[in-house]
Amino acid sequence: MPPITILTDSAAEFIHKTFPGDDLVRIIPLSVCENPREEKYRLQPASDHEIQIYLQKECQNAGHVIAILSSGSLSGLPGQILRLIKASSVSPTLVMIDTASIGLGTGYMVEKAARMAAEGKIWSDIEQTIREDCSMLYTIAILPDIHPLVPIGLVDEAQANAASILGILSIFSMEEGLPTPLGKVRNRRAAYEYLVEFIDEFERFHLIAIAHEGNAEPGDLQVIRDHLNEFFPGNTLQLFTTNSAWKTIFGPHSFGMVIISSEDNR
Repeated sequence: MPPITILTDSAAEFIHKTFPGDDLVRIIPLSVCENPREEKYRLQPASDHEIQIYLQKECQNAGHVIAILSSGSLSGLPGQILRLIKASSVSPTLVMIDTASIGLGTGYMVEKAARMAAEGKIWSDIEQTIREDCSMLYTIAILPDIHPLVPIGLVDEAQANAASILGILSIFSMEEGLPTPLGKVRNRRAAYEYLVEFIDEFERFHLIAIAHEGNAEPGDLQVIRDHLNEFFPGNTLQLFTTNSAWKTIFGPHSFGMVIISSEDNR
């Protein structure tokens, strides 16, 4: 019986296809809610009863279960698990961590927790480490179209239409689990230059990655690579295509950057 199981959700995107401890990871599927009401979330888990049964089964098969989940402002799963914990419907050996992120950031935390579990670290040390690392996780998303934010209630239809007419690329950061506006640029090149400026707010990285929709321009990426080579030698820019959850929240043509700082410099 494995002493620790790591739970996550299908909105997480892993950095590596395989990694130490990946056999300890279980993934809870989320579905897309196309027209969420105020009490709903864009990403929806199964019913309370189904999740309760699933959690009870995992808790029976492991000494401790650590759930490392995507933002509870975008997904209904973290709040659901908290309700079940408070109602004593699941084992007290379950702890829940809301990464306040989505995609690569959440996936990175899951991989790190799984690696620590595979190395024999105790559950409390894993929980403390991941909670601390979540405070050093930064996600920037650049949206050519902000219509996907309308169902979340962050912009209205008129604002989204105006941005589309003007051809503006809107820049958002994940703050306390929600996309928060940072600024606007006129073209993709300017967006990548903005990302270069964002990089300069840090000193050291565990991870610096571009999430893109599959057609990132080599010249734009070279701007970032050249900057890293000059000012942050030894750091490699990693490239990932955006997963379905990212596309649901930010749109199919959105792209962005995920940074895990090795110390909290902001």
